Amino acid sequence: MASQLKKPQLYCKSSLHLSIYNGKSMHTLFGRFKTLSIAGFILLSCIFAFFSSQIIISSDFKKLLPLEHPYLVNMMEHKDDLTLGNDVRIIVKAKNGYTIFNNEYLQWVKTLTDKVYEIEGLDKVFIKTIWTPNARWIAVTEQGFEGGEIIPPTYDGSVDSLKRVQQNLERSTEIGRLVADDYQSSTLYLPLTWRADGESIDYKALNNALEELRAESQSKGYDIAIIGVAKKIGDLINGAQQMGLFFLIAVAFIFVALFWYTSSFSVALILTVSGILGVIWQLGLVSLLGRYWGFGLDPYSMLVPFLVFAISISHGLQLFNASSSIDLHHQRARSVFQQLGKPASLALASDAIGFATLAIIPIAAIQDLAITASLGVLCLFFTTLLFVPLCISIFGVSDKFIQKNNNKVKTLPWWARLSLFGTQGVGRFVFIIVFICLSVWGFSKSYDLQVGDLRAGAPELRSDSQYNKDIQYYVDHFSQSVDVYVALVRSDADQCNSPANLNLLEDLQWRFEQLESVQNTFSLANGVKAVQRGLSEGYPKWSHVPQEQIAINGTTGSLPPGFINLDCSFTPLYVFLKDHKAATLAEVTQTLTEFDTELQSKETSMRVLPAAGNAGIEAAVNESIEQQQNTMLWVIYAVVFFMCLITFKNVWHVLAILMPLAMTSILCQVLMVWLDIGVKVSTLPVIALGVGIGVDYGVYIVARYVITKDMSIVLSNTGRIVAFTGIALAVSVGTWMFSAIQFQADMGYLLTFMFIWNMVGALFVIPCLLSFFNKKNDESS
Repeated sequence: MASQLKKPQLYCKSSLHLSIYNGKSMHTLFGRFKTLSIAGFILLSCIFAFFSSQIIISSDFKKLLPLEHPYLVNMMEHKDDLTLGNDVRIIVKAKNGYTIFNNEYLQWVKTLTDKVYEIEGLDKVFIKTIWTPNARWIAVTEQGFEGGEIIPPTYDGSVDSLKRVQQNLERSTEIGRLVADDYQSSTLYLPLTWRADGESIDYKALNNALEELRAESQSKGYDIAIIGVAKKIGDLINGAQQMGLFFLIAVAFIFVALFWYTSSFSVALILTVSGILGVIWQLGLVSLLGRYWGFGLDPYSMLVPFLVFAISISHGLQLFNASSSIDLHHQRARSVFQQLGKPASLALASDAIGFATLAIIPIAAIQDLAITASLGVLCLFFTTLLFVPLCISIFGVSDKFIQKNNNKVKTLPWWARLSLFGTQGVGRFVFIIVFICLSVWGFSKSYDLQVGDLRAGAPELRSDSQYNKDIQYYVDHFSQSVDVYVALVRSDADQCNSPANLNLLEDLQWRFEQLESVQNTFSLANGVKAVQRGLSEGYPKWSHVPQEQIAINGTTGSLPPGFINLDCSFTPLYVFLKDHKAATLAEVTQTLTEFDTELQSKETSMRVLPAAGNAGIEAAVNESIEQQQNTMLWVIYAVVFFMCLITFKNVWHVLAILMPLAMTSILCQVLMVWLDIGVKVSTLPVIALGVGIGVDYGVYIVARYVITKDMSIVLSNTGRIVAFTGIALAVSVGTWMFSAIQFQADMGYLLTFMFIWNMVGALFVIPCLLSFFNKKNDESS
């Protein structure tokens, strides 16, 4: 049988009393100026709604990069010397398993080649297809060197012309790079350009143009695959637009759940509207400020409106719950502030400051997320802490809600009785042992957590997405890897092609090629050897680096652009990787670093620095996250600790709040290990944001306990709200698991877990710890 409880007297003075919430100002706001106040909310909401309707999803690729990281600084210094950068590849497949050597196919590739020159954002000078003049062949014959375009100007579509195209291709170095190894597809290589005005490329428009080419090709019977960072970002932007639908589903579900829980349409409506207003104010501010500071929503910060809505519902329901115990209608709004003003403000302030600490990660996308989340929480001071009591003072509280709420607090549910079991005797001992074991086990497992990608292809997208299918096709049919790590080789002027430096380059290439994660490498040394062999009638034994500078100068003069810079003080070394997983990038970077360390002890001006290429950029991102992730967590917990300590003035109460949060963070890392989720730009914020949700639960539990000194009353009243919001919000965020974007689905898994475990920690661990700490204090006294 459920235990019977007396009705709690919640309106009382305590150490949590805050004078700002019960004085003349609150009486004026909720008394004489109620109508004016609500009109002000409506006006501001309309203004923010206007600006929020103009918000755009940011697609600036540079925001995903730690631009101040040494790797990226090195890369930007040589961006004009590198021909490999942000690019797109369109792979056109021949029909029905035929080869590309048929006129119909070649004419369609020519049509596509003409069309891509019309796309904005491409560096048209370096576009390369089998039809462009820079796709060339060269051969050594009895007469000397011969060469030309793969598809010559004399091509007429005849059988002889097609044979000549095949012969030219086989004399070139483009098989496996521009043309598939099995001759069943060819590539259109489209490098992107840095805009002169400093603005980012419009990836959404670029993606739409590429998809139009796909649709047109498919209508002609040609399948095409499209790969590249720009295409991936475009797919992320398109997939992120689904989040609007998920948000509407979450709002609808929360409204129905609130109506079921409160039995009051008005209460459910006010709470839902307050949450929506918080999101509108947040998006309006982001849109307004983004015009001047350039930040905004992107696929990685789409979770923030969900969290703002969730936090609003959590606080709003606590406010309504407190108002239901007040008998006089006109006292409810002021009484709500007296009871919960300080703990609610503490929780929101901790959230805002904690979210702001994400800004220490030197990646603009995460910094934008930090600003967006902090602004959203600050909006809740008005749209929840002021708006909800204001609505209570105007519309009152439903009698059905009051009656249902009062009936609930008279009995203890099963989980509350289980929680109380853990506050005394053997139960407390068992709970503490379980808590310690879980934490220690989780801490040991968390060491397996890795920074970076743990899956092949594009882990941000589903494994069965069109983009990952296109990546797999390219990997299966072409020799050249899509994951390229570029080592930046510097030397004194006119020394990049010295015999000694070329020999060192070969040594470094040999070290790279001993790694299982490396497919092959290519550098200036390879180019010199190829030309040297060609100048020696193609004789293989002459395929080596000459030891005379004059001979080397004769070979480098025949190489195309991209091998050396103007004063011969720089040359790139391309390392083609099997994948871009975290372990692969770490292994390659370590090999490079060790070699450069050895160079510093030799008499040479040569230095090898990391890094460029898509894999080099990934390595820089991984290092930035790894260097700052622990610092970020320590700062977040330090902020929460001091904010709680200022409020409760009791270190044991603060520890009771923080210890379950720490356990949840540790177990979340274990879940990431189980799900093969690495710490990346997309997942790093989740753990930090999860702390913000959890501290809300803990603060309300401890604040109510400080007032009542009776955990049974706390669990039957505040605990019910925590249980409801934890489950309801976990279910609503669980819709993310169906997102077309894999990293948003990963966020769904992690946030659902953190909602549930933060709730479990607040309802079971905090009561146990409070009883344990109080017992220790009593013994000390």
